[in-house]
Amino acid sequence: MFLKKINLHHLKNFLLQLNSLQIISSAFLFCLGVWILLSINTSIPELYPSYFNANINIYGKGLPKYMHFCNDTLPLDDIEVKHSIQKEFYESGLIQNNSSVHLLFARCERWFPIIEKVLNSYQLPDDLKFIAVIESHLSNVTSPMGAKGFWQLLANTAQTYGLEVNDYVDERLDVEKSTIAAAKYLQDAYSELHNWTLVAAAYNYGINGIKFQLEKQNVDSYHQLKLNKETKEFVYRVIAYKMLLTYPQYFGIKRKLKPKKMIPLKSIKIDSSITDISYLAKYLNCPKILLKAFNPWLLTNALPNPDKKTYTFKYPLHTTADYSGYISDVLGYSFNPTDNTSSPKNSDTINSKDSASLQHLNNKHISQ
Repeated sequence: MFLKKINLHHLKNFLLQLNSLQIISSAFLFCLGVWILLSINTSIPELYPSYFNANINIYGKGLPKYMHFCNDTLPLDDIEVKHSIQKEFYESGLIQNNSSVHLLFARCERWFPIIEKVLNSYQLPDDLKFIAVIESHLSNVTSPMGAKGFWQLLANTAQTYGLEVNDYVDERLDVEKSTIAAAKYLQDAYSELHNWTLVAAAYNYGINGIKFQLEKQNVDSYHQLKLNKETKEFVYRVIAYKMLLTYPQYFGIKRKLKPKKMIPLKSIKIDSSITDISYLAKYLNCPKILLKAFNPWLLTNALPNPDKKTYTFKYPLHTTADYSGYISDVLGYSFNPTDNTSSPKNSDTINSKDSASLQHLNNKHISQ
């Protein structure tokens, strides 16, 4: 009987200790679970910051229900198409950098009026302007392959569509003229392909290349085509940037495109050689760097012209205004409007007085 009492007493103590251990272990497991959850929530964004942090607005909202490009409706019910467009947002460095966003908006505000005017004159869809955004971010850059300007035209293509390209003149760097050449190419592409999304692809892949792939794969839609990674990303990036710039608030960007006022311009025709552009700048009472910025097609300070070809030089009516953004886009450096000799390398001097036929034209305008 005494043994039974002892056993019962031990059993009671054992059960009490076991109950205490269960409470402690449960509390431990609870704390461990909380710690694991917190660790997961903080570690994933650290591992994938571009996916979770910078793109939280896109990730949270998803894409709009309907998306269009040049009146073509995108088949967002196709998971591959939808993923390809989302990928351009997720992997783009643009929306991760607030300063880059504002720079791009500022450039669009300066240059879209010129580009839109040309596209409209050729009866082309307005959405095609976003091709230039993707090609150059609206600046006069040069690619490793030698393509230049806002529309990244190769020399042969530029010459085919009427632009002058040589050691002294490169009209690919003239925004209006290069847009005209691009518009002609886009017209030709549409006459062959009859679809604007295919036209956008052709700007990267070539008209004949797209035609060949359509026939080879026996499809008639861009979204059915299996193309190289570069072209596939190019078209969906054009569409993604269209959405970003057209509907910035949807993606958490508190800015709207506000076209700039037009810069009043004068122009002058010259049909003789120029030994030094400094003389022309002095004659026009215009800082030399402004004259070069508004005529970026002139590659040097001189312009031999044995054939007496007529060249038109544009320059601003008001030379003391702030054109720093404009100059940065076309020349790549800044300008102090109070410094008449500003230059990225050195200041030039007048070598001789040019003989030139100077004829003022009607005032023209360009967007600032």
